[in-house]
Amino acid sequence: MSEEAIQSMLISVGGAPEPIIKSIELNKPEKIIFFVSRGSYDSVTKNILPAIMESSGEILSHEIVVTSDEQDIGESSFCLLREVPIALHKLGIDAEWTDVCDLTGGTKPMSAALVWSSSRFKCKFSYIGSDTETARTKNGLGIVIDGRERCLLRENPWNAIAYYDVRQAINLFNGGQYANAVSILENIIDKVTAKHRKRFLKLLCGVWQGYAAWDRFDHRNANHKFGRNIQPLLDSAPQEESLLPGATSFAENSMECYEFLKELGQEKVELSWMKIFDLMANALRRADLENKYDDATARCYAAIEKYGKHALKLRHGIDNSRCRSEQLPEHLHNDYTKFQVADTYYLQFGLQATYKLLAELGDKVGERFMSIENEITKLLALRNNSILGHGNIPIKGNNFYELFKLGLKVMDIDRDELVSFPIFK
Repeated sequence: MSEEAIQSMLISVGGAPEPIIKSIELNKPEKIIFFVSRGSYDSVTKNILPAIMESSGEILSHEIVVTSDEQDIGESSFCLLREVPIALHKLGIDAEWTDVCDLTGGTKPMSAALVWSSSRFKCKFSYIGSDTETARTKNGLGIVIDGRERCLLRENPWNAIAYYDVRQAINLFNGGQYANAVSILENIIDKVTAKHRKRFLKLLCGVWQGYAAWDRFDHRNANHKFGRNIQPLLDSAPQEESLLPGATSFAENSMECYEFLKELGQEKVELSWMKIFDLMANALRRADLENKYDDATARCYAAIEKYGKHALKLRHGIDNSRCRSEQLPEHLHNDYTKFQVADTYYLQFGLQATYKLLAELGDKVGERFMSIENEITKLLALRNNSILGHGNIPIKGNNFYELFKLGLKVMDIDRDELVSFPIFK
C-alpha cells in the first residue's frame, strides 16, 4: 500500500461489500466516487458507508456514479468518462481523474470499463486480493476469505505502456509534424511517474522541440533546446531501448545534426551559404514527408533566389535590392534601367536578372544558371502561377523535384550534402 496521501479514489462496487470496505480502510482516500449498478447502489448506503463511519468515526465525502448497463463495457465506459469529471467537480477537486482506481468489485464488464476509462489518465490501480493461496477458497482459486484481504496497490501502468502512445508521437515526428509530435509527447510525460522514464521522455521532448524550432527557422531557440538535452539523451538512450527501440541511433544521428545546427545558429549574418542550404533541406522535408509541393516549391524558389543574391553581394559587392548603375558592366546599363526604383538612383532586380549579371561578371554561379536557363524558367513560371505565387494552379510533385534538382545544380551540391533530420525506423 502506498504511503502517499490519496485525495480521491474511484471504486467499482458489486454484491460483496467487504472487499470494498477493506480497500477504503487501507487506501484511506480523502474523497471517493463509487461506481455502481442499480443492483449494488443500496450496498453503498446500507453497508459500506456505515462500516467506514464506524471504523473512522467520520462521514466519508463521496459521490455515486450509476451505470445503466453493468453488462455493457462500452456503456459503462461512456458513463464513467462523462460522470467522473462531474463528480470530481462536486467534490471540489480540480483534476481530470481520480488518484487511484480500485477495480475489485462490480461485474467483469464494470471492472473492464473502469480500467479502460482510467487508462487515459495518470492514476494508480488498486485491487483487493490475496498474496497467498491459503487466503482464498477453492484451493486458492476462489474468493478471498474475509479478514485475509490484502491491498495490492499497483504502480502507474503508464510507466510501462507509455511506449504504445509514444509510437503515435513518433509517427507524427517521422512525418515532419514536429510540433504535433511534441504536443502528444508532453501529454504522455504528464501521465508517467517513474523518474528515470519521465526524465528520458523529457529529454526526448526537448530535442523534438529543438527540431520543431529548427524547422520553422528559429535556429537560436533550436540551439538552446539541443544544447540542454542532446548529450543527456545520448547518455540515457541505451537504457531506454526497451521503451523506445532505436532511441540510441536517433540520439546519435541527432548529435550529428546538432554539430551543423551549432554553426548555423552562431552565424551573425542575415544570409549565408549554410542558411540557404538549410532552406533547401526544409523544402525537401515539405515534399518528402508531407507532400506539400506548393510549400516546398516556394521554399526552393526562395533558396535559389537567395543563392544568387548572396553570391552577387559576397563576391562582387552588389546588392540586387539597392544596386547603383555604375556597379554594372557598361553594356548592361540600358537593359537594367527598367529596374530603376521610381524617384531613386538605385536599381532593384530579381532572380533571373541577378543570375544574368553574375554570368556577365564571369561568375561560375551565373554560368551554371544560364546553362539550364530554359529548363528552370519553365518551372519558375509554374511557381508564379501556383497558389502560393500569383495564380491558383497547385504544384505537382514531379515539378517540384525537377526544380529542386536544378537548384542543386545551380548550387553545385548533391542532395546528400543537405542536413537530413533523423527518423525512428
